[in-house]
Amino acid sequence: MDPCSTETLLAQVDVSEVWGVGRQNCKKLNAMGVQSVLDLINANPKEIKKQFSIVMEKTVLELQGISCIDLSDDAVAKKQIISSRSYGNPVYEMDDIKASVRLYVARAVKRMREDGSICKMIGIYIKPAALIRQSATRLTSWFRCMSIQMIYCSSPRLR
Repeated sequence: MDPCSTETLLAQVDVSEVWGVGRQNCKKLNAMGVQSVLDLINANPKEIKKQFSIVMEKTVLELQGISCIDLSDDAVAKKQIISSRSYGNPVYEMDDIKASVRLYVARAVKRMREDGSICKMIGIYIKPAALIRQSATRLTSWFRCMSIQMIYCSSPRLR
């Protein structure tokens, strides 16, 4: 075997270096005679699945050059978009809070449009810091949580 060949190099790398092979799996693989990455590549994927899991079987198949994950899958549609903000300093002016809410709702809507999504509701939650709760009683009574019901638009142009 050529000392610079891929097989020689893989034979020198301990099986514990493979992502997903933890300490316990490494011990179990070693007991099965799998010491190196090359040994894992040459292992029977079905036998590995019996002894470990489907995840380990897929790891072996991937090492053997058989793709198990289709990278061209469409991303699953998001069920929620979160656009959050924490202030560095206390905010006492309602106009400042309203401006921030408008900004973050606009950012969330932009992301929603980029995904081609629609929504039925927007939830807005504002919680004052514990240290300023006494001085912000007006704020907490005015604006703890708010939900905005959206009108569904069936226009394909807006989708």
